[in-house]
Amino acid sequence: MKEEAVIEILRQVDKVLSRFGIVYWLDSGVLLGIMRDGHIIPWDNDIDLCMWDEDAHMLGPGTAAYEALCSRNFDLYFLDDKIVIDKDNCPVNISLFHPAGDKAVRSPYLLYGRSVFGKFLRSIWWLFSVSYYGKKLRTKKTMAVRLVQTLPFGMRKKLASIASAIAKKFGCREIVWSVPRHFFTNLSEINFHDMGLKIPSNVSEYLTFRYGNDWEIPKKGWDSLTQDGAIEKAK
Repeated sequence: MKEEAVIEILRQVDKVLSRFGIVYWLDSGVLLGIMRDGHIIPWDNDIDLCMWDEDAHMLGPGTAAYEALCSRNFDLYFLDDKIVIDKDNCPVNISLFHPAGDKAVRSPYLLYGRSVFGKFLRSIWWLFSVSYYGKKLRTKKTMAVRLVQTLPFGMRKKLASIASAIAKKFGCREIVWSVPRHFFTNLSEINFHDMGLKIPSNVSEYLTFRYGNDWEIPKKGWDSLTQDGAIEKAK
């Protein structure tokens, strides 16, 4: 996807979240690209943001922010650890962190494994775990999720648990991200394409924590499954 299109999606999301006082900040690939290169990383296929999970209700179904995003043809998907705001195959992933002592922790999330079958099982887990409340069924994804949601909630949770357990046998891992809490308090702000965007405090130190001392050197093969400094544990 062209950088101009990605920036426009970020601009639309920022406009809505800012309008309704929802505090978020840049994270992961989009933060790295902007701070290191001054632009979106060409091979990055999503936009990574963060917010505190206690504020997630401000984006919930029926809220003014939710309706404003839907009116702009975004689809919103809800998981325990993140909210996905999707449009034109460019998902905006908002990771939800909660404070835990001196750390900020994201709930466990099942990541893709290496095998094709593992990836397939992880997709099944996602389908039974995600919630979608939109009225418009614009894509195959929204139609599939709505169809699965006709099943009782308890059944979906059980099927998701089974899919997760089998997926782990085929290389998928459940990962917990943990970040020193001070990075997400007293946020800094940068200007990017006339947007005032919040970023972690001490951003250079933060990027070193996540990507290593050589974070300023582009690494196309960098692997979030094994090399992210925020990975606390995997099961």
